[in-house]
Amino acid sequence: MPRARGACCANLAGPSGPRRREGPVTAQGHPRTIFRRAIEHGNLILAEGMAQELGQITLTEALELVALVAQKDPRRHSRYAVRWLRRLLEEDERVTLEEAALAASCLLALGGPSNEQAYAALLAMAERTLVSRSTVVRPSQASATTSTTSAL
Repeated sequence: MPRARGACCANLAGPSGPRRREGPVTAQGHPRTIFRRAIEHGNLILAEGMAQELGQITLTEALELVALVAQKDPRRHSRYAVRWLRRLLEEDERVTLEEAALAASCLLALGGPSNEQAYAALLAMAERTLVSRSTVVRPSQASATTSTTSAL
């Protein structure tokens, strides 16, 4: 008697059904791994797709994407750069006006002759933000006598 199509493999999953993995995993791996490879290989389309699939990427990963856009699609560079600068300012309240101006200048330099130096400066800012976020003082730890700053 002929078997039904696919019957030879029906029991491979086991009695409890197929195993589920945490998060979507493709044949190429986790979306973050695919994102990393896309950045390394200069594949802008794949990097953007994986960034969107991940939802939230780190400030450093976002910088890598901005740098790739600067190289591969300069007409969209400004839009990506502005978003990255806004995110830097939101994530690190200690950024001064001078540092923001430096970041903006470095973002403009991405994709140009000073690309490596600009990227290194921006990477240092992103990493400082990461460190400062991990050492943030919680309100319960702050002194009750801390003075508040007035808004402009």
